Amino acid sequence: MRPIRSAWPVALMALAIHTAPLLSAQESKLPPEVRSALDQAATLKVELAADLLFGLIDSGKVPRDTSLEYLERLYYRASEAQRSFPMIPVPRSSADTKNSDFPLFLSQLSVTSHDIRLRAVLRMGVMDKNRSRQLLAGLHNEVPSTEANCEQIAIPVCSHNFYSRLLPAFPEDFGDIVQHVSTPQQSALLIGSVLSLKNLADPDMTSVTASIAGVLETAVVSDRTFSSTELKLGLGALLEKLVASGSVPPGAEARLVKAYVNYAARHLGRERCADAPRRENEDAVIKATVSLANRFAEKYQFPRVDTSRIEMRYSTLRPEIPEESGPVREAPTLIALARKLLEGGSPDVAARFATELQEYASKGLRPGASAFDIAGRAGMLMALVTMFDDEYVTELAVKELFRVLEHPRLIELDATAWMVVARTVFNLLKHPRVSLAQIVSNRIAASTDTTLISYYTVVRFIGMPQDYIKEAFSSPGTLMTKY
Repeated sequence: MRPIRSAWPVALMALAIHTAPLLSAQESKLPPEVRSALDQAATLKVELAADLLFGLIDSGKVPRDTSLEYLERLYYRASEAQRSFPMIPVPRSSADTKNSDFPLFLSQLSVTSHDIRLRAVLRMGVMDKNRSRQLLAGLHNEVPSTEANCEQIAIPVCSHNFYSRLLPAFPEDFGDIVQHVSTPQQSALLIGSVLSLKNLADPDMTSVTASIAGVLETAVVSDRTFSSTELKLGLGALLEKLVASGSVPPGAEARLVKAYVNYAARHLGRERCADAPRRENEDAVIKATVSLANRFAEKYQFPRVDTSRIEMRYSTLRPEIPEESGPVREAPTLIALARKLLEGGSPDVAARFATELQEYASKGLRPGASAFDIAGRAGMLMALVTMFDDEYVTELAVKELFRVLEHPRLIELDATAWMVVARTVFNLLKHPRVSLAQIVSNRIAASTDTTLISYYTVVRFIGMPQDYIKEAFSSPGTLMTKY
């Protein structure tokens, strides 16, 4: 069943306007340091505000009523986020560049509009189930698009936490949550969550199978969505596991299986993207879906999918992949010298490296630099900071690292990318090399960047991880507030 959307945005806006300026009397009784932390967090861009406010509320330092009000406000602010949904890459025959992968990576850091709303509802549900249910209804109207064309290299999906967290948190609403599933992406995530849940009641499983069958019977999606849902989310494979689990109610198996067989055949006959991945010169999506669909067909005595009767039509559209850029392209000599130094380079190499690093720093950011370029530059500088013991090199790299972090262009381009850099910089404060940690601490204390000051102040108030985390730049989610 597809959700009705018409009146919800208007109601959402009205509630947001009504609640935004007001706080309960409870806030006036807050300790000054808690009030200050909440205010500083709430004034930042919504991605940063979410990361901090969730951490503050999880810390137990904020009273229940105040927590509910800030969570509700954050829920309504979520539409300000740069990204609406997490994204997954589409399966293609050619590999993408790191430049094009970077936005996908950032979309998985749980600060999309969809993630922020879900995280707010989950926390509110622990404190006030009825109040959170009013917002839960809005989540049902957030549906990832199924219309990505062949020029796109990613499709939107719900958070992988959506059903696995939501169903246990709202057991009384199980049927209502499940009946709002309306896309193949949601169906794949729902099946995966149901398989991990134990001892579901028969009525709940009936709701699950009816909803998924209904989606597959009616879904007409783009080839990007179809192929990604099969090869990246594993819809068909998960469905096969569900049927084999023995948990599908009697009589529902045949409908579910038939719906999938027809869904596969219907989409193989539509226009497909020319860059579909191939294995052994055979289209990987066709090979996977036809094989599974025909196993189902044979077992349940349905007509097999005969690809010889399907006219394969391929689109001429192809994605425009951004040209690779970033620090490796911009500083090849610096990279080469760094590698030589790590291999035990001579004093001459070390001297040349220091000179090259100075020149690299003096050039600054190139005009038109993307968020990937800027964050990549910061990542390289952090690597230099942690790899070398030389005090001169470390101080020079830290100085340039903060110049990048405090550059207004990064946070204007991408608040999530800025957060990755900031969190990994704070991680250096726990570095086992005390002299390095002190250099970073002194540089933070000397900063005049208001966003950096506010974000760091609240992070410190909440409490940072106790230990230094290696390779934090490649897994910054470990440093941020947990889902």
